[in-house]
Amino acid sequence: MRDFVAPSDWQDSINTTYYLGPDMKENNKIEITVHSSLEIRTIRNVIGYIRGTTDPGKYVILGNHYDAWIYALDPNSGTAITR
Repeated sequence: MRDFVAPSDWQDSINTTYYLGPDMKENNKIEITVHSSLEIRTIRNVIGYIRGTTDPGKYVILGNHYDAWIYALDPNSGTAITR
C-alpha cells in the first residue's frame, strides 16, 4: 500500500510517512453523501480529583473527548491519562 504519498496536510509530526492506496491517485475527487439524524441521548462526563499535598488549593485540569469510533485511536492517550 505504498503507491502514492498522502498530501502534506495529511502527514503527522511523528517520523513516519502516510500513503494512499492504489485507487487514490492525486487530484481524484470523491462525492460523499451523509445520512444523519439529531437524537437526544444520555451522555456521560467523568469528573474526579486528587488532592495534592504540596499545594492542595491549586488545581491541574485535564480533559479529553471520550468518544471514538472503532479503530479510531486519537482519543486513547488522553483518555488513558485521565483514568
